[in-house]
Amino acid sequence: AKRRPTQVMWSASTLAPPPSGQTARRQYTKSSCQEELRVAKLALSPSLRCSSSLTCKPCSPRRGRRNTRRLVDGVGSSLRMVALNSSSDRGHLQGEPTPLYAEQPSRVGELGLEDQAGVSKRRTAATILISVLLVLTLVCGLACSCGLVDDTEPLFVEASRQMLATGDFITPQFNALVRFDKPPLLYWLQSLSMAAFGPTVLAARLPSVLCGALLCAVVGWTAFKFGARSSPPVASQPGTVSQRFGSLETAMCSCMALGLNILVCVWSSLALSDILHTTTMSLSLMAFFHGYVRAQESSGKGADKAFYLAAVFMGLGVLAKGPVSIVLPCLVVGLFAAYTGEVRKLWSEVPIWRCAAIVGLVAIPWFAAMIHIHGMSYATTFFGYHNVERFVQGVNHHGQPISYALLCTLVGYAPWTLACVFQLFRLRALRRRSTWIASSRRSRLTLFAGFWLVVAWTFFASSASKLPSYYLPIAPAVALLAAAYLTCHSSSIPPISSSKEEAGMRVVTLSGMTCLVSISTLLFLLVGIALWWFPTLSGILRDEATLRILEAIASRSIHLHGSTVLILAGLALLLVLCTGTKKPALLRRETLGRSLFITYTAAASVFASVFLIPVVHQMDRVRQLPLRNMSLRCNPASVGLRHKFEDASVVMLARARMPSVVFYSGKPVAFFESVEDLVLQIHELARSRGGELVPKIAVVAEHELWVDFVDRAPTGPLKLERSHLRFASPNPSNGADDGEVRLSQMEGERYNVRFRKTRVDGPYALLEVTVS
Repeated sequence: AKRRPTQVMWSASTLAPPPSGQTARRQYTKSSCQEELRVAKLALSPSLRCSSSLTCKPCSPRRGRRNTRRLVDGVGSSLRMVALNSSSDRGHLQGEPTPLYAEQPSRVGELGLEDQAGVSKRRTAATILISVLLVLTLVCGLACSCGLVDDTEPLFVEASRQMLATGDFITPQFNALVRFDKPPLLYWLQSLSMAAFGPTVLAARLPSVLCGALLCAVVGWTAFKFGARSSPPVASQPGTVSQRFGSLETAMCSCMALGLNILVCVWSSLALSDILHTTTMSLSLMAFFHGYVRAQESSGKGADKAFYLAAVFMGLGVLAKGPVSIVLPCLVVGLFAAYTGEVRKLWSEVPIWRCAAIVGLVAIPWFAAMIHIHGMSYATTFFGYHNVERFVQGVNHHGQPISYALLCTLVGYAPWTLACVFQLFRLRALRRRSTWIASSRRSRLTLFAGFWLVVAWTFFASSASKLPSYYLPIAPAVALLAAAYLTCHSSSIPPISSSKEEAGMRVVTLSGMTCLVSISTLLFLLVGIALWWFPTLSGILRDEATLRILEAIASRSIHLHGSTVLILAGLALLLVLCTGTKKPALLRRETLGRSLFITYTAAASVFASVFLIPVVHQMDRVRQLPLRNMSLRCNPASVGLRHKFEDASVVMLARARMPSVVFYSGKPVAFFESVEDLVLQIHELARSRGGELVPKIAVVAEHELWVDFVDRAPTGPLKLERSHLRFASPNPSNGADDGEVRLSQMEGERYNVRFRKTRVDGPYALLEVTVS
């Protein structure tokens, strides 16, 4: 391009029709277009590492034609950007605009140069729909492979069930107690789903599944509509067809990179508020960007509607998670506007006060109703403890260092984290701010995604409380940046002035893609080999439940299936790296990007089917199924079970609380951490009854905890805080299938408490307690 800029500019001028009101600089015929395209490729041959002929090497005519088509396809999309930049710089220096369009549209199809505008909306919608259906299949498989997962998911599901049962859609309740932890949007959606499909776990998870699918579809369509270009076209014309549509390949890549991510898949299959918060916040940001572009291209027509839609999603985000859904989008938009120098312009374009009123109308009524019903205790608990204190101080043992945030991001979004780093460097935002300011708004999607990623990650990393789910809001930004890096052409970058910048950019083009594919290959192979030796971990683990899970996985050869998939994926990428080393640099980079995307999509889909879903099922079978069976025996609505306790009160005796017992038993549950506390509570209940009959009690207990109490209990009196207990067991050494505890008081009243173990399933036992 530096050797023959005129020819490059003339060739590029034939690639699109002129906008209305512009005249052509020169008339072209088909033969002249072909000739100047050949000259342009000769001018670009040093950067392409290609010979001066149309074929890269002397070869057969058939192979020569195939190589020619590949070369033309590779140069075609990059040629326009080089020409636009060089001609724009020349026109800028001369102080006059440079027309870049021929009078008649060129026959780019005959030259093999497909314009992105040729991709129809129907084809794009079908492609995105197929991608979303694939993601939905995997997420539904995960959702159906297990029951409720303690200890957070049952809190949401049971609160939604109680909201539907009581008819109180204002105050969330769990275990007959008010729950101030989260706003009500997820409770409302789950209650609506349960009302339609019944109070089941799958019905409760349906809103999360649909939110994940909606997020993938909107991200894919946004990537297609705005192109997800890696750098701004400086001399862009708002009227050109090529600006109205982006890349179908970029749309599909972003959709699959988001939907097949392990964090998104797992949290989309659970009845938690994290994926709902991510969806509402992401839709708010993408709606804002849609209005941001329309404000420039359509003279404001339709921009206000997009801004109002962004405000609606922001208000829904407040009802899904809290004030963070306002703070974080405002930080992203504010810093993005400050960088592009459009703070005042956006202040005049965006109807700020109307949008604020919409957010208030959506979110404030419920908070006002809660404060009216429960007083300032709700405001202190929710806004003070669950928001401010959670951010400033680590609560619920969630305090972690910043390295934890970095590890969650690197592992959770592998292998796209490295692609995001290369893409952020590729943007060269700090050194080319003037280029972004001069560019059209449509071309700033990746810059907007870069601010989204950096601001959101920094915000949650600076929080004292850290969990892996806190970094879900950066998932759409990661998908957009990774897709842009995998699919954009190296020649779409504006001209580089210095040799130092040129060397740095070369690192993030071919060398960067080679590095990304090499690390991904190594990652696939290492994880596959580690899974092959997965059962050897049983020799260093001491947890009995984990050992049973490893035994179940090894007995069914699940680890071998997952290991085989990853090793084959690594070998496929290794084969791509080793072959085609003599291809032109541009074509080699495109081959590596497409190969990584196809391999990741296939490997992630098969790996989730043959390893992730079976492993989750085995974990549920060992850890949750015994507890679920015990709890269902206490539920009056359960059918087909023997030894039921429909009329008994339910007590949970365990070291850690398991809220799923409340949902599956359908009754309020009292939780105790020791047998002594349970016996003391029964003693207090007997005293309060004054000799009346105490109802039967069903105790879902950790078997090990019960056996330990029986084995260490003496046959004499046991002293607690306010009573003397006498323990008697026929056979204390074997865990006391039947034990009897006598409660004596100073007044001489006596109560006999009888514990009878009716069932043992895994680590849990079901005890029947009677008081006489």
